[in-house]
Amino acid sequence: MEIKIDKAFDIKSLNRYNLSLKIGDDFFIADVFKSKSGVHLAVSEQSFARELKDEFQTESFINALKSCPVKISKKYGSVCISFASTAFSITPKALFDK
Repeated sequence: MEIKIDKAFDIKSLNRYNLSLKIGDDFFIADVFKSKSGVHLAVSEQSFARELKDEFQTESFINALKSCPVKISKKYGSVCISFASTAFSITPKALFDK
């Protein structure tokens, strides 16, 4: 687990920042940044237990989110979630609408 938090990061002003959350099979990376300046204020990489190889461990993932030193919340100015997996992909429906 690696964590970098800049002293300029203000937990009381989450609406001024953007949160990018990358989720893998047994890890996630949280990145908080200012979109106007492009400055990354907090980055945390965390792993979570993976007991079964073929199933995503939802409970372990949620517990890891709750214990993350970078606050995970919907109070950010914007939240972007991406998945890093070779098992599946998500394609927006809009790409297939005529």
